[in-house]
Amino acid sequence: MRSLVAALALFAALPAQAAEPPPSSALPPATERLRQDLERAAEAMRESMGRVLLSLQEVVRQLPRYEAPEINENGDIIIRRRPPEAEDRPGERSI
Repeated sequence: MRSLVAALALFAALPAQAAEPPPSSALPPATERLRQDLERAAEAMRESMGRVLLSLQEVVRQLPRYEAPEINENGDIIIRRRPPEAEDRPGERSI
């Protein structure tokens, strides 16, 4: 799972590998507006992917805090939280 998150982070960090656009004077106005809109959309998508990757990274970081689910005799699913480790406890930081 960590390798997937790392690969996605590398993908999101890479600049767009598009061909150099022709000079603005060579493009009709409608095409120039379309190019600008596409650039803004691509930038918004890169920012969104960055936020998604940060969220996934936090989920992966939180997973070890829980034990495997178990089902009791009533059919209830129980997911127990593991006791915090020394580095997770507030006020006890290892440097």
